[in-house]
Amino acid sequence: IINMCSPHCSAEAFQNLESILLAYVPPFERCLDGLRWRGHAAYNLLSALSEIRLSPTAKAQLRAWTDKFKKPDEPPIGIRSYKVESPIRQDAADHMTDEQWLRAISKYGTDRPRFDMARPESGGALELARLMQKFTESQPDRFARLALRFPATTHHYYFSHVLHGLKNSSISFDLKLSVVRRVISLDDRDCLMSALSILGSLNNDSLPEDVIAFIQQAADHPNPEEELWDRDKPLYGGDMLTYGMNSVRGCVAYTIRDLVLAEEKYIQIFYSTIEKLVADQSVAVRSCVASTLLAISNHDDSLALKLSNKLLD
Repeated sequence: IINMCSPHCSAEAFQNLESILLAYVPPFERCLDGLRWRGHAAYNLLSALSEIRLSPTAKAQLRAWTDKFKKPDEPPIGIRSYKVESPIRQDAADHMTDEQWLRAISKYGTDRPRFDMARPESGGALELARLMQKFTESQPDRFARLALRFPATTHHYYFSHVLHGLKNSSISFDLKLSVVRRVISLDDRDCLMSALSILGSLNNDSLPEDVIAFIQQAADHPNPEEELWDRDKPLYGGDMLTYGMNSVRGCVAYTIRDLVLAEEKYIQIFYSTIEKLVADQSVAVRSCVASTLLAISNHDDSLALKLSNKLLD
């Protein structure tokens, strides 16, 4: 409206509007967080005035604001909807070498880059990691070996999503275990849960002592700290079991369940850990342990009943 009307309004109306815009400071620009944006709103509005009618004072102020803000904002474009996607398209990723993947995960190493109005759909580490998971599922050997080359500073999304992609793959036991060992040292919640999930599927060989120790130690992890499924605004719609299975200790219960289903020997190996989980302070975690006891009943009914009594108490 300013742009359309300012060339045609009276000189008096133009001068009054110019004075108002030069002095305009919205509330945000008056607060501490908005100080660095001081003048931005006035700059956008003043830039819409007819340039040939501007006073020397307004022209000088516009030059100063241009030095500070570079250029005015684009006109409003209205409401848009979009899906946040990988910053690298799949058709481009199809041709990426291992070295290019390593550079990409270094470049997109945050949850999401600074919002770009020109490309609001462009995501960050999470979206690229999801794309990497798809490639891992189709090329598990390649991406398992690539994960072993990830720098320690790599965002945890890349590690956890590679593990998700490897879980049902047919690569060797040793290679899967190598990636798990690479990840469990990171002590990140998502990575720990991904590692525990894949360990539950490694039931064709005996797990080494360090991996068994990792599962046992994970039963002492602080997550979950609270029963966030049971509050005014509950997580997971108040579903206790879903909340439990999305926690580290809940994942430990499921990992042991899967191992016990495959091999009876894991009952004895993890017996002290199972007892600890049966008495876990979290009801959500104990709801996960119920399936562990069901797996035990396949081998030892009396032990499963004994532990079930403790679980219900």
